[in-house]
Amino acid sequence: MLNIPIPPSANGMWKKTRQKMYRSPKYQSWLDVAVPLIRLKYRGIESPIRIEVVITGGKGWRINRDLDNVFKPLIDGIRQAEIVPDDTTDYVTSISGDYLPPAGKKSVAKCEINITSRKATACISPATEKF
Repeated sequence: MLNIPIPPSANGMWKKTRQKMYRSPKYQSWLDVAVPLIRLKYRGIESPIRIEVVITGGKGWRINRDLDNVFKPLIDGIRQAEIVPDDTTDYVTSISGDYLPPAGKKSVAKCEINITSRKATACISPATEKF
């Protein structure tokens, strides 16, 4: 598992002006920190990949925040780290998330990720299996 900063919400990734869309400063700051960490830990992993995310609550995580809103910025960060060339299902076949409550009142929220290759895993679809 790799500890990275809590990703910003997918709802806050982008800002708009009349002429263009651009990355929000919060999202860009997160990418600046998270992408090198992801690249260093997972460089060379074969796709397709499976992504596991564990968020532990605490300072920096609102309890009413949607867990699934961390998936999009995280997948985009993994793509930007060049772990996969695209974030389609050709390359990212699974993403799962768990939320754990904070250990104590002064706990700081954390995000842990694990990326594994699904290349070696052969799946037989029940629809194509011959009986």
